[in-house]
Amino acid sequence: MKFKTLQLFEHYHKVIREQGEDPNAPPMEGDPAAGMEDPASVQDVTEAPPEETMPLTSEGEEQYISDLIDAALYKPSPEEASTLTNLQSVMKMKRFQNAREEILPTVLSIISASSGEGSLKQELQNID
Repeated sequence: MKFKTLQLFEHYHKVIREQGEDPNAPPMEGDPAAGMEDPASVQDVTEAPPEETMPLTSEGEEQYISDLIDAALYKPSPEEASTLTNLQSVMKMKRFQNAREEILPTVLSIISASSGEGSLKQELQNID
């Protein structure tokens, strides 16, 4: 996984190499524009590349897991409904250390069992 800072460095090195300069050479002292880039030659690096995504914060991750539980409660079996309701109360009361390790595997096992049956896949293929 690449980090944004690393991508910025790589982008600037690429621009410098395209201009025919040595990216490792120190700027010349007599040149007032040394170290300054021509704004026309550098693309806007504040735009995030399409493949870059921001990681979830812990609050965002907890909200995502809560949403997964809510979605899994759509048509569960009685046992699954009981388990999901318990997990829902655990999430609301914040009685966990790490939701990703403690709660998410249980929710995913319930969801993957339903999605693995094939009927869901067939229904999705019939939606055209």
